[in-house]
Amino acid sequence: MHHHHWMRTEEKTTRPLLLLLLLRGAEKYAIVVDETRDVCGKEQLSLSVQWVSRDYTVHEDFIGMHDFSKTDAQYITHTIEDILCWCSLDVMDMQGQTYDGASVLQGKMSGVAKRFKDKISKALSIHCLNHRLNLILQEVTSKCPISLVHDIHGKISASPKRLDIFEKMRASLSVSNPPVAAGGRLKPLCPTRWTCKTSAVKSLLDNYETVYHTLDEIVNAGGNSEAARKASGVKALMTQFEVHLGLKVSLHLFSSAEEVARVLQAKDSVHYRGMRSEASFHSSLAKAFQS
Repeated sequence: MHHHHWMRTEEKTTRPLLLLLLLRGAEKYAIVVDETRDVCGKEQLSLSVQWVSRDYTVHEDFIGMHDFSKTDAQYITHTIEDILCWCSLDVMDMQGQTYDGASVLQGKMSGVAKRFKDKISKALSIHCLNHRLNLILQEVTSKCPISLVHDIHGKISASPKRLDIFEKMRASLSVSNPPVAAGGRLKPLCPTRWTCKTSAVKSLLDNYETVYHTLDEIVNAGGNSEAARKASGVKALMTQFEVHLGLKVSLHLFSSAEEVARVLQAKDSVHYRGMRSEASFHSSLAKAFQS
């Protein structure tokens, strides 16, 4: 038996039942589907519905999370159909479908999108524009030491002892160099969070001197321990010009692209209508880089 977990979006106060009634009144709709894992490691499928109300207002509402044990295209397709049926939405009224680029979802031969397209000719499939932008940025910065941000945060922030060294080092350095005190805390780099990379890279650059001396302290105090050896390697990387330049370039790219990502994720109907074409997407990207 399938279990659906209903949630209410932050922007809406509409109860799920009322939302269903509104959805059933819309003649056509589109779906947004993604796969994720919860904190227990269980696979879940999230589904949102895009629809237009009678006053021609575009809505996008989160329907819920669905547990599933298989990840093949046929099972996912049946799961989506089951959710739509539970919501009393006719699958034949689907006019669009949006996924990431996973082959099981977007595969041209037997992916989920292809299965729905074979059944519903008007159910156009779109590879999530934000996901495409993120893939491009990952490829562009593949030669940049972006992983260094993640490694440094893990080495320092994951250990109370090392974090204490970091805080004391920043306080000591700020005596002779006051701007060091404004560096703030180190922020984690999450590969799947498109709008947090800028803050993570910037936090490292703002704390570059403090981090370097913190790693030096870890090396001196750790002797021949594994933590000391790893800290020594990261410290050596931080002295290379290519590494610092790569972080600067990454910061510029991510900060420009994040503005595009925010617009793409906006719930405002004006942005929503204007950002669904390829031309508008590339126009916004160009403007972001110019700024």
